[in-house]
Amino acid sequence: MKSGHANKDMLTTAFSRILLPIIFIYSWSLTCLAADQWLPSKGVEVVVPGGGGGGIDSVARAIQSVIQEKKLMKQPFTIVNKPGGSASIGLTYLSRLPADGHYIAMGSGALLTNHITGRSSLQLADFSPIAQLFTESISFSVEADSPIKTGRDLLNRLKADPGSIRVGLPSIASTNHIASALILKSLGVDPKLLKTVIFNSSAAGITAVLGGHIELVAAPAANTIPFMKAGTLRVIAVSAEKRLSGEFSNVPTLKELGSDVVIGAYRSALGPKGMSSETISYWEELLRNVVQSKEWKDYLAKNSWEDNFLGAKESALFLNKQYKGFHDVLSELGMVKIN
Repeated sequence: MKSGHANKDMLTTAFSRILLPIIFIYSWSLTCLAADQWLPSKGVEVVVPGGGGGGIDSVARAIQSVIQEKKLMKQPFTIVNKPGGSASIGLTYLSRLPADGHYIAMGSGALLTNHITGRSSLQLADFSPIAQLFTESISFSVEADSPIKTGRDLLNRLKADPGSIRVGLPSIASTNHIASALILKSLGVDPKLLKTVIFNSSAAGITAVLGGHIELVAAPAANTIPFMKAGTLRVIAVSAEKRLSGEFSNVPTLKELGSDVVIGAYRSALGPKGMSSETISYWEELLRNVVQSKEWKDYLAKNSWEDNFLGAKESALFLNKQYKGFHDVLSELGMVKIN
């Protein structure tokens, strides 16, 4: 009996000598992993370089809603609106904040076009790209009783007499403006012949079309949905790669019509320059969880937005490519103000 107990004690001691180091190493690994994982230690401020109720603001609030619904963050997620200067006021504000992970912003193409046109000295290198969230196609719409019945009618008119159509835009050098200029270029027409009327928002441009003050409006597709449903506005083309779903399922793409123009207004997330890889990874993963939720997918479907999420590295490559494309078009329009 003593011999049996002794053997058991020896086995237990040997097993302990093997197991305890394994437990120690595992615990140490978990501690190191936790130490490397950054988490917000206070409330997060999300800068929206636009007014309340606008397109970028609605994106930020949709993200906020999913975060709260899914309990993805323990700290408060507070939205701060900084409108003005075609997003330059909000982006300037962000650029002066600490890069400690507690401040991010919703971004758009204005960051790139403002620099190209000399409206702002800030450029992509002054920020930390975090993610691309989705792309919103540009729609081209006319009043329901317009003599321009189809997208083909529009292209024919623009090719024959580009000055005969006034197109409403929310701002100079916007994605809407670039998309419109690219249509003329695809038709072999000088983009400088584009006749534009600038409003303070896409909504104001739509109102002008409905009032008969202009013939055409280039606006984010989602902005036209209520007017399509009411039968007062006719969307005759979109700038998507392929047909959109929902309300736009019968609307041809410019590509289908023979104008090889595919462009969209992207929505992104970025932080101040110098964010650490740990803080960027945190935000990238959190936003990835947001866009994978059913609530977010429903939100995209409702607005006919295109899901093309990109992480931080891919986002930086995407933005650099966008910058070059925007620069080329704006150069042809004579709007480049940088060396």
